[in-house]
Amino acid sequence: MSTDLEKRISEMEYSPHTGPPAEIDDNKKRWLVVGICLHSILSPALRKYVEPVVTRFYNSLKLSHQIEKQSVIGHLKIYGAVDIKYLNYKAINNNKNTFGNRTPHYDYKVQNAVDLSKLFLEINMVHYKGFDESCDASALLGIIINIDKFPANVQSAAEYVRSNIRNRWAHCNFTEWNSGMYNKSLQEVEDFINLLHLNAPEKKSNHRGTQQMEDQW
Repeated sequence: MSTDLEKRISEMEYSPHTGPPAEIDDNKKRWLVVGICLHSILSPALRKYVEPVVTRFYNSLKLSHQIEKQSVIGHLKIYGAVDIKYLNYKAINNNKNTFGNRTPHYDYKVQNAVDLSKLFLEINMVHYKGFDESCDASALLGIIINIDKFPANVQSAAEYVRSNIRNRWAHCNFTEWNSGMYNKSLQEVEDFINLLHLNAPEKKSNHRGTQQMEDQW
C-alpha cells in the first residue's frame, strides 16, 4: 500500500468529524448513502420476498421434472413460455471448476431452491450460499427479472431499479449524483419495496429508513 493511500485511510479512520471527511463532496456522499440503501434496506426486503417464491417454484419442479434427480439425459434445458431462459448448470455443483465446458460430465441434480435460482443467472453472479447476506442486490434483482414466477409489474420494477439505480451506482459517474438523482433513486426504491407486499411492520421500517436518507438532503 502506498504511503499516500495509508495516510488517506488514516485520516478517514481518525477524523474528528462524525461524518465523511470534508474533501468528499455532496455528490459522493449521496452516492455512498444510496449504496447503504441498496445494501441495508432493499436487499433484506428482496431476500424475504424472493425466498418463498423460488422455494415454491423448486418444489413444483421436483414434482413435474424430478429436478433433484435429473442427469445429463433428459434434464431440463430451458424454461419460460415467453422469455425463454437457457438454464446455466455451470453455476451449480462446482461444475464449472470441475468440468469446465465438458457439459456431458456435469452434475445436473438441483438440490435446493438456492441452486435453482443460480440456473437463471450469469456465472459471475452466483457466489452466494443462500438467500442471506451473501446474496446481494444484483443477484436478487436478476432472480426476479429472469424467473417468470414473479408478477410482471414486479419484474418491470426490478429491471428499472437494476438498470437505473443499482448499475448506475456500481458503475458510477459521480457528477450524476445530484440531489434530483438522489431523491428519485430513493423514491424508486421505496416504491419498488411497496410492490412486494411485505407485512406492515417491515414496510413501515423500510419507509422510515428511506425517509431518513431523503431528509439528509
